[in-house]
Amino acid sequence: MQAILQELHRQGKISDPVLYFEKFKLAELTFKHQIVYDVIERRERYLIEPDGDPQNCCDLSFLGILKDDHIAIMSAEGIIDPMTHERYEYALNLRTRESINDSFCLNSKKQ
Repeated sequence: MQAILQELHRQGKISDPVLYFEKFKLAELTFKHQIVYDVIERRERYLIEPDGDPQNCCDLSFLGILKDDHIAIMSAEGIIDPMTHERYEYALNLRTRESINDSFCLNSKKQ
């Protein structure tokens, strides 16, 4: 990798091979350890746990933090905004619609 970066630098295609390599490593760590929502476990987790990675040599705080399970579930289900944690307006009305639908179904069955 270093030889390739040096050649790209020599050709004038990159200005700083050391900085380029550092950015490349950050991109690789971001891809490998991105935070994902596990639909089976209903929680956020790292795609690959950082502890199991022998290349894990730096601070991974730039990836963010894992949300509490209830926040992660509501974010994944589209009930709250993942950044602000505020409920979406349609989610506030969802319960009302469900109760109206339930009432309608119960009334329909009685007839």
